[in-house]
Amino acid sequence: MSAFYLSSGIFLLGLIIQVFYERSSARSKSWVKFLFFGSAGAVFLYYVFLTVAQYFVWKTNGAPYVYFLPPHKSIFYLLNHHFIRFGLYYLISFGIAVLFLYFSKRFNKKKGFKFFESEEPYFGALSIFLLGNPNWYWGWVWYLLLIAVFSLSFSFVREKFFGIKERMSLYSLWLPVGILVILINVVI
Repeated sequence: MSAFYLSSGIFLLGLIIQVFYERSSARSKSWVKFLFFGSAGAVFLYYVFLTVAQYFVWKTNGAPYVYFLPPHKSIFYLLNHHFIRFGLYYLISFGIAVLFLYFSKRFNKKKGFKFFESEEPYFGALSIFLLGNPNWYWGWVWYLLLIAVFSLSFSFVREKFFGIKERMSLYSLWLPVGILVILINVVI
């Protein structure tokens, strides 16, 4: 549940940046970029803390826990235990987020910056990364599907009912849909 609070707090910071800074300004882009890479660092430090805390819990609780630590087992047993249980999910989602960031920025540049505003790839990458929590099992897949569904639905409604045929910006959808995926996964 603590990863829920960490992710929710980072999403809240992202929403504050989205609301209070002017779109596509240099300041908002630098804050969103810092938030993406800072959140990756915060998650890494959080799991380092959890690994160290697990070491001391096993060390102080005696048998049978001390037998999972040196000299009975290698320290890599503890590191592997935490990496497989927690870190692997975030590592996968970070890789997907970096790929999304790279290809969305590259595609947008190739098409003359008509698909995304400058912060949007970072908002999408941030959401993909934060939804890599092990308790949310591939939350970033559901996230990308929901982004597509909301985008198509809003575009359909705008065109059919309001006659607006121009492309809708996803700027205001990236973070709220990420929060929606977290809430759905917590409730379920």
